[in-house]
Amino acid sequence: LAHTEDLVLLLASNGAVRYASPGCDRIAPGLARPGASAFDPLDASDASRLRAALSDVVLEGAPRRIQVRGESPAGQRRTWEVRLDNRLRDPVLGAVVATFRDVTGQMRTEHLAEGAAAVLRMVLAGAPRREALQTLVRMVEGAWPTVRATVLLADWDRGCLRHGAAPSMPPHFVHAIDGLPIAEGAGACGTAAYRDAEVVVEDARRDPLLKDYRALMDSLGARSLWSLPLHDGQGGVVGTLALYGTEVSSPTPEQWRLAQRLADLASLVIAGPRVASQSAASPAREPAMHAVARLTHRERAVLRLIALGHTNQEIADMLGLSVRTVETQRAAVSGKSGAATRSQLVGLALEAGLLCAHHD
Repeated sequence: LAHTEDLVLLLASNGAVRYASPGCDRIAPGLARPGASAFDPLDASDASRLRAALSDVVLEGAPRRIQVRGESPAGQRRTWEVRLDNRLRDPVLGAVVATFRDVTGQMRTEHLAEGAAAVLRMVLAGAPRREALQTLVRMVEGAWPTVRATVLLADWDRGCLRHGAAPSMPPHFVHAIDGLPIAEGAGACGTAAYRDAEVVVEDARRDPLLKDYRALMDSLGARSLWSLPLHDGQGGVVGTLALYGTEVSSPTPEQWRLAQRLADLASLVIAGPRVASQSAASPAREPAMHAVARLTHRERAVLRLIALGHTNQEIADMLGLSVRTVETQRAAVSGKSGAATRSQLVGLALEAGLLCAHHD
């Protein structure tokens, strides 16, 4: 228990915490204090759901598993998967084992995968570019509450970046960055486009790249900024994706991989569906190409439809298969490629060029 990443509690039937594993100090320190209740950090509606599930376990003795939402001690929104198990049948102790597992990152990834599939469908259906970019940015901000995002479009004739999408940004901010020069030292985005390289600003108040933009960043409440260049099928820079954070920070490896996925998707939106097939030929895409080459024609078809957001039932109907066959094909794709989650499958399909409009 001292080394588990989960939070393990012994709960009375009214939710009172009788024991909290050592990880409680890191995950939810308030639950370790005398008189604490498992319902304390949860949203009101989810606290009611947990209370009902706890009652069921006490009365029926069967395990329950639910997802609940609330706030961490730092005020961050979290999602927990809670398993309730009445394996402790000692009538004197009378406690239920409750295991809280933080699945916030997993839920964010799945949300982004679903959103990416929606954006890809818009691209393939010929939706207006600005509409698709707005959808992409809203998707990012919906899944990443501490981040605001913008997309700027490269205007090489004028040597500047123009407004592309910034649905949550105030008008003064949009106006200030519209026309940002593509040049060394022109903020993070202008520099990223000029260098054709990612730029990470950990602290907006200290980094010299933002010396002329500190008041603007303060007006937004942003303390960090990560900017990634966007490319067409030939490797030319067509814009930038910027992620503005509320805290001084540099991206974790997981966050950086996610940011790069989002940049790939934004590139596809700007340059068109052909980007997926053209970029698939680059050396960086070779692992995905090799993985997909091992798939049968039907497995590739299933992978493509999964990446586009279809359910197993929908895929079965579209391909004239049974749901069980689709599940078998999906398991085969995961086994051959190592891509298990929906987000990994979307990334594999995108990198291998399976999502371009003319793909067979």
